[in-house]
Amino acid sequence: MRKRYADCMRLVKTISYNQSLHLQGVNTRWSTTLTPFRDPNSRIDRLIGTSSNITSSKLLGKAGRITAKRERLLEAVAHKISQC
Repeated sequence: MRKRYADCMRLVKTISYNQSLHLQGVNTRWSTTLTPFRDPNSRIDRLIGTSSNITSSKLLGKAGRITAKRERLLEAVAHKISQC
């Protein structure tokens, strides 16, 4: 995480990224945004960060891809059977 903070300060712009974190024995996925804020002297005074837990949406996306793959496989099998 420190590298991301350093990148945000070096680039002096908002950065967004996804990361995996192991929390309380569970693997989780997070979408994070960091924004640098300047003081009145134009120095970076602080970074403001927000994170959203996207674990469930990642799992839903994976489940959807698996379902689509199964459907394609079943269609291929049904097509082969109909040719027999």
